[in-house]
Amino acid sequence: MNLFIVESPSKIKKIREILGDVDYCYGASVGHISELDPKSLAVDVDNGFKPFYQLSERGKGVVAKLKPLAAKCSRVILATDLDREGEAIAWHLKRYLGLEQGKYVRVVYNEITAPALRAAIANARDIDMKMVAAQECRVVLDRLVGYPVSQAMQKRSTIPLSAGRVQTVALLIIVRRELEIGNFSPTPHYLLRSDFVTDQTKWGRLLGLPSICRGNWSPAQPGQLL
Repeated sequence: MNLFIVESPSKIKKIREILGDVDYCYGASVGHISELDPKSLAVDVDNGFKPFYQLSERGKGVVAKLKPLAAKCSRVILATDLDREGEAIAWHLKRYLGLEQGKYVRVVYNEITAPALRAAIANARDIDMKMVAAQECRVVLDRLVGYPVSQAMQKRSTIPLSAGRVQTVALLIIVRRELEIGNFSPTPHYLLRSDFVTDQTKWGRLLGLPSICRGNWSPAQPGQLL
């Protein structure tokens, strides 16, 4: 028997219709099952920026349901999403379910169809630790940037404030744009087009009204075309 684990429970029905119940049972992680401790930095900056994970409250329930199923099955198929978040979820499932090498495989697919699922299972692989490291790097950066800055902001404000690797930069872009809008001085702009014909040659000139008002106008040379 194989335990087929996906992220979203809503996918199980369609996958079951394709793979059946004879050789497979199914479970879902419902997204991430672990997190960094929200009450501390949870990153050892003196030891290679090692993060300290813990099961989330929801993750504890997920592991409690999946662990007995994994123990009864000969193989666990980690079929979480194919992006780096899905790869990290597969790795955390392996850790918290206590899966040894040879007990689990990692499969990826981009559509829930019979050919795609069968091809994914036929090409099962190990967890890509480079993708896991990429996701972990994002998590650590989020914590190193967001956690201390958010704490400092909250000490200086009576309302809840937070900072982050993404939201702070996005806020800066918005503020700069708003300052540009506030400092903008509207100026009327008009275009004047003059067309001339000399010796069967047509030529013309486009002028902005502010240039005309400042006396900067100079006629085009005969034969000059726009």
